[in-house]
Amino acid sequence: MSFHTTHLVRFDPEGQLLSEQRVEIPRAQWPPERALDASFIEQLADEYFRAMQHMTLGVFYTVPRGTGLAMRAPIFGDVLAFDHRQVTVGVNRVSLSWSVVGGAMQSRRSRNGGQIVFEAVEDQSGAGVTLIIRVEDYTTRLIDLFGRRPGSIVYHLTQGLSHRTLTLRFLREAAARLTIELA
Repeated sequence: MSFHTTHLVRFDPEGQLLSEQRVEIPRAQWPPERALDASFIEQLADEYFRAMQHMTLGVFYTVPRGTGLAMRAPIFGDVLAFDHRQVTVGVNRVSLSWSVVGGAMQSRRSRNGGQIVFEAVEDQSGAGVTLIIRVEDYTTRLIDLFGRRPGSIVYHLTQGLSHRTLTLRFLREAAARLTIELA
């Protein structure tokens, strides 16, 4: 089963990242009993972090940390730390966000750490549901190390490439698991 995916990545003039991956699921394949609620989006986020451990062969793994969680890697320790979890449920939309509060890959010069957002949105026409994973207002430490322009290039070739590849793979697999086969 094939689903339409999209990917967007850009840096603003201060070096803050917006990276967004989406998968569109036609309404005809969305099970009618599956609600866009807090339970659904929390499960999607949990599955994402477990999938990252599986897809990276255990190199990156997530552990609870206080009221948040940390994505860890051997040698580096905390690669990214997340806290201030927030779930928002609206009409035909649900999201869960975590603020980035630390880790080896977070910029030391950035005024805030950014956030990772998991979102499910029903199309206004009712034609489908879009699953979205977005990193926004995040500045990678690569910007600190190389400067804004070279750091963004290094990001695209390393951290960005792996994030895009793994996240789109996760979204395609999640869409396949969540939907029903059409005859």
